[in-house]
Amino acid sequence: MSDAILRQLESLGYIIKLFRVNGTVEIHAVAKNGSFQIARCDDGDGEEETYRAACLLAKAVGVDPEVG
Repeated sequence: MSDAILRQLESLGYIIKLFRVNGTVEIHAVAKNGSFQIARCDDGDGEEETYRAACLLAKAVGVDPEVG
């Protein structure tokens, strides 16, 4: 599910970078104009945490993660 959200952001022109380090998942979205947003989930680095971070990131850039 998080893959679909991240692909949607990429289709809008964002460069997406996903990091998993020490039980944390962090996703960066960088726009062509250089602006960026970061979403982080500190309570694990599994699929559920990745999905929550992807939803947070989508909302931060103005995309409803529930609309596909």
